[in-house]
Amino acid sequence: MKFYAAWDNISTTTPWGRPELFSLLKTWNELKDKHNFNNYDVYVAGGFAEYLHNPTNPKTWDIDLCYVFDSDELNYSEIKSILDDTQSIGFKNEVFIDVKFVPRKTWDFFIKLHNGKIPPKSEMDDTYYITNWKKFIKIIDGVTERETQHEPSDYTEIYDGLYRWDNVGGKFVEKVTEKFNSGLYKGKNINLKTSDFVFTQ
Repeated sequence: MKFYAAWDNISTTTPWGRPELFSLLKTWNELKDKHNFNNYDVYVAGGFAEYLHNPTNPKTWDIDLCYVFDSDELNYSEIKSILDDTQSIGFKNEVFIDVKFVPRKTWDFFIKLHNGKIPPKSEMDDTYYITNWKKFIKIIDGVTERETQHEPSDYTEIYDGLYRWDNVGGKFVEKVTEKFNSGLYKGKNINLKTSDFVFTQ
């Protein structure tokens, strides 16, 4: 099988598998060797965090990772480098990491949502996140299985190869709410900087 996937300038020819704790730890340890995370909290959220706390949950195909910042003065060059390395090191370890930088207010919004609380629309309108890509393509054996090209109106380019997306959107809220109501989400997350990686339900 010939495989190719790319997020702007970051690409891989190796299909990723379902993540496990060892692949998360390996990736995190390699990232710590390359970067200083003193200015950020680092969290795993979403389906993989829930799975690690409750292995009866279905396995996921990715790791949702958020770098959370408090300062309004951001080092965009550093952020771009961390995002690129997070994806690249993840692919080297055969895992797909869905990674974002988010301000504290957006992370707090995520926490409320994953605990079954739907914040008011004013809070959703105030959310934003930062990524290092605006275009995604996945090709298997010469066939394009998925291609996403966002319109310039969807984002603001804040630095070369760095994009700000305002408002997480109603579809995201609906997806998380549905998973909470079904019992898959119980508000679990993992602080990579402080966790002992011993998980309980």
